[in-house]
Amino acid sequence: MCPARTLTNSSERGSLRPSGLLAAAIIAGSGCKGLQTTDGRVDWDQVGEAAGSVRAAFDDSPEKENMLGRELAANLAARFGLLQDEAATRYLSLVGLAVARKSERGASGWRFGILDTAAVNAYAAPGGFVFVTRGLLKRINSEAELAGVLAHEVAHVELRHSMKALKAAKLLEAGGKAAKAAGAKDPKLGLAAGFLIGLADKGFSRADEAAADSRGVALAGAAGYVPQGLPDALQKLYGAAEDKPLAAFGKRHPPLSARKRALDAALKSAPARGVWNPKRFRLGLATL
Repeated sequence: MCPARTLTNSSERGSLRPSGLLAAAIIAGSGCKGLQTTDGRVDWDQVGEAAGSVRAAFDDSPEKENMLGRELAANLAARFGLLQDEAATRYLSLVGLAVARKSERGASGWRFGILDTAAVNAYAAPGGFVFVTRGLLKRINSEAELAGVLAHEVAHVELRHSMKALKAAKLLEAGGKAAKAAGAKDPKLGLAAGFLIGLADKGFSRADEAAADSRGVALAGAAGYVPQGLPDALQKLYGAAEDKPLAAFGKRHPPLSARKRALDAALKSAPARGVWNPKRFRLGLATL
């Protein structure tokens, strides 16, 4: 398994190195043979080669989880393109790692990226891949809100919601059989990876979203951010029907009213204080 670049302690915040700057670094991790990109899009021939070992057999080991995450990350990068903005990606990675190091996984192995689309959404892939869209970043206005969104996605990975959904659908076993029949050199996506791609578009269940909301509030608070950041961000991301990007976000997620109970309960046990950092948010994403 390839190691990802991560911050090891808070003293590194002055000379920042993100967990993944561009497509190859984000998807493959530093020290690995990366997926080559053209104009921010992934070479699908290489995606097929990188995914070949995934289709050999599916189980829920950390190694297979990471490989499935890489395949889903490659799909998202190919579909939307990864924003080729080093400064913005570095800032996003810093905030993401600040909350991720409070998770049970710790700071190691996370990769963060910005999808170059006006659509409003965020994605969590197995193995520690987290993406937000350029459109989402345009809709929020503080670092605490960004931390809340990223903490929510980190929580999905930490709680292994994608892998649990695969197990519930019995696609780990089915994917292994399909892969064996297809052969490792088949460049098409495996059944399990295809399921995860569909899950990314459709969204998680209400129970999983509530669990990620609750855990996300706790992670952001533990990282020193105002826990109210996630509820405030969600308030901005649910929009009226005439605002098509926000309306699409609402359709992929449970109604905000249905998420309020978990959010309110989490806020009661979260730290009372924290930082908002609206100015640093504007400066960090000034190049968008």
